[in-house]
Amino acid sequence: MSPLCAVVDAYSTGRFLAPALRRHGVGTIHVQSTPDVPAHLRNVADIAGFSESIAFRDDVRPLAARLGLRGVTHIVAGTETGVSLADSLSAVLGTPGHGVSCPAARRDKSLMAERLRRSGLDAPDGWATHLENEALAWLGGHGQWPVVLKPVDSAGGDNVQVCADRSAVLNAFRRIMAARNIVGQRNRRVLLQEFLTGEELFVNTVSWAGCHHVAEVWKYTKRRTPDGTVIYDYEEPLPHDDRRVARVAGYVAGVLDALEIHNGAAHTEVILTSRGPVLVDSGARLAGSVLPQVVSRCFGTSQVELLATAIAAPERFISLAGRPYCLGGHLRYVSLICPRDCLLGELQGLEQVRRLPTFAGMTIMARPGDRLHRTRDSATSPGQVYLFGGPDDVARDYRRLRELEGSLYDA
Repeated sequence: MSPLCAVVDAYSTGRFLAPALRRHGVGTIHVQSTPDVPAHLRNVADIAGFSESIAFRDDVRPLAARLGLRGVTHIVAGTETGVSLADSLSAVLGTPGHGVSCPAARRDKSLMAERLRRSGLDAPDGWATHLENEALAWLGGHGQWPVVLKPVDSAGGDNVQVCADRSAVLNAFRRIMAARNIVGQRNRRVLLQEFLTGEELFVNTVSWAGCHHVAEVWKYTKRRTPDGTVIYDYEEPLPHDDRRVARVAGYVAGVLDALEIHNGAAHTEVILTSRGPVLVDSGARLAGSVLPQVVSRCFGTSQVELLATAIAAPERFISLAGRPYCLGGHLRYVSLICPRDCLLGELQGLEQVRRLPTFAGMTIMARPGDRLHRTRDSATSPGQVYLFGGPDDVARDYRRLRELEGSLYDA
């Protein structure tokens, strides 16, 4: 029987899975985890390449039975919103998936840190609660500033706040509890964590049968806004022989084992502190907002292609696992930053971006006439631009891109 893969929420990078799997002879079915596509993902949701799209209602078992009757052999999450449902469906159907002893730890950052500590791995000190008095009690015992507050199951920089005093903590706590997270759910608890100092890296991996392969390691450059919000600026890959890669690779493999991420992609963020690598977050899905064709120009392959290989030809994937990746040039992934609330114009200015000598690709998350909000996380970024070429040329075009942003978005 030919493999048939169900992709839960084929949005963002997940929308490229259907064509990648088709090249390997694997059919695909789309599963939508919510009645509506989340607003920030509507312009990066493309299910045209899937043979069928099925909407999840309320009960996993009827949906799992329906997928079983279709002959589904694999289930993966296309983006963060699909992680929990993909886990549940895979567990019911018995398809290659992740461990079932604590699946909530792959979304709940408090449980995630607890699983790491039980496995002997370093994790940030923290406390998750819905009560202000408990939050203040933890602060009193922690005794160090600043601290980080975030939704317990956030993603993509969603409502991450760096707070320097008690007043800022209370304001951030109340704001988070009154909001919905990036997957559209009302925030149930707030996670308070120690502020980790050091370089922030992320590691994109693909695992199969517990065999972990490092596809890419990148370094984040972020900005902190005056109100304490941390936003993405740009990201650049590190060469495989960079000493930092070796430091994080073993740690991340331990993280994947602790979280029982056995079969599928993962995106893991780590800070290299003075005491060693410490986890920020690990998502059991593809890295978000990626253009695989651009990444392949630099690496020769992509996380999407590696996942498709693992599903279609696991023996071949396992034979490739562990081989070092090679960079074919200098790549910079730039997150667009909208400086103020405004209406999106006709985007004629994007032609100037496309004419930058190192321009390699772009994703715009909104359409002309849409209301844009000041960028405060990945969901409110207007999009991303890839620059590829020599280091000096990329740095020059990055500066020009930021200059253009001053008048890029207004209607």
